[in-house]
Amino acid sequence: MEPVLGLLLTAGRGTEHITTAIQALAPKAVVLVTSDTFETPLRRSMGQWKHHYNLEAGHVISFGDAFSDDSSLALSESMAAGFS
Repeated sequence: MEPVLGLLLTAGRGTEHITTAIQALAPKAVVLVTSDTFETPLRRSMGQWKHHYNLEAGHVISFGDAFSDDSSLALSESMAAGFS
């Protein structure tokens, strides 16, 4: 089985980096990590990107203020636990 390219990106108000990454890397799946503030607009955009770029999967994960020091630590610990 061939590996599938997926992207895990942080996202806030600006989304240019998301479309640039999708265009440059042509992933099959994209996961965005954001704060509660940006969840709704990013979910709408994800639907459009899935259709436009033919993504097999696209998810938006939000929690509180994702860009605070506490949230960054929580995300790092969660990801470390998922890969151990």
